[in-house]
Amino acid sequence: MRGLFRGGRGVVWTLAMAVFGSLLVERGGPPASADIQMVFEVPATFQKVSGIGLISGWAFSTLGTAVTVSMQIDSDPATIIPCCGERQDVANANGPLGLQSGFGQLYNFNTLSSGNHTIAIRVSDGVSEMTQSHQITVVSPGEFEFLDELNLAQATVAMTTSQEIAITGAHAIDKATQQDQEVNLRLAWQRNSQTFTIVDSINDGPPVPAARFHDNGDGTVTDTETNLMWEKKTNLDAFPNFDNLHDANNTYDWETANGTWINAINAEGGTGFAGYNDWRVPTRQELQRIVDDTRFHPSIDPEFGPTRDGYYWTSTLFVHQPDYAAWLVDFSRGEVLERVTRFELMVRAVRGGQP
Repeated sequence: MRGLFRGGRGVVWTLAMAVFGSLLVERGGPPASADIQMVFEVPATFQKVSGIGLISGWAFSTLGTAVTVSMQIDSDPATIIPCCGERQDVANANGPLGLQSGFGQLYNFNTLSSGNHTIAIRVSDGVSEMTQSHQITVVSPGEFEFLDELNLAQATVAMTTSQEIAITGAHAIDKATQQDQEVNLRLAWQRNSQTFTIVDSINDGPPVPAARFHDNGDGTVTDTETNLMWEKKTNLDAFPNFDNLHDANNTYDWETANGTWINAINAEGGTGFAGYNDWRVPTRQELQRIVDDTRFHPSIDPEFGPTRDGYYWTSTLFVHQPDYAAWLVDFSRGEVLERVTRFELMVRAVRGGQP
């Protein structure tokens, strides 16, 4: 089932008891048959939900037999959810048969569309069964299934009531696409989950497309269009520094770039540069794709760090003279040329994809 979080029963029930173990349980609960006692606790009917939350309650058979609990959301196929964890509060109110009665499942409600949905919990002991259904309302900031970040750096926060908070100008960042959607949120205290929950989200304008190049913060940049990871250069000045493999001024002949230099990159720090040991010199097509035709001197996005104007080696040999010529890309003006492999040029490492 979409949204389902499959974890160890102990993980689910540690969370369930931490959140719900202190709630008052009325003796008996609402029975549907002579055999089954159950209460579908969370989320409550008509409750607003957002993000990852717990679907939980308790159930047991008065016959003392094991029960099976399944969950169905709207018309999706039903799935079995974990049961039966210890609920001392249920046993205190209903007798010892209620001790092993807790059920629960983590669920990402944002995999559902925003709006109303129905959750049905069905309990069976092999003799009879009982079903309880709750209608919920899903609130998804930015209409995103999973947020990479909810950025409040430029937001304003105000208390609207004693149990509600309004946040204006938050930014929801989508995990999958890195799109940025400005949202205005309202959070309210939920007694049954013992937490504040987003109960309203209004988009403020259209989403901002994600930047193509993402600085990973470790000396690398990822191209979100190709999923290739690129080396960033450092220390742009007039002097090469061959003790620094990433110095923007260093130049190498083609064989050294594709041999000694790239091998050193893959051995850097013992595990390879940025923790990877599959770096290589890019192909002509790969290097050409990061040329930015709107920029000159150099013709590359600033996310790549300090970049020296000039020629950069590719791994692609010149087909008409493969013994001594290879392709290069000129990052002064974005041109693609061939040169003799003994020339010393700049080089930038890449990883991922198929060379």
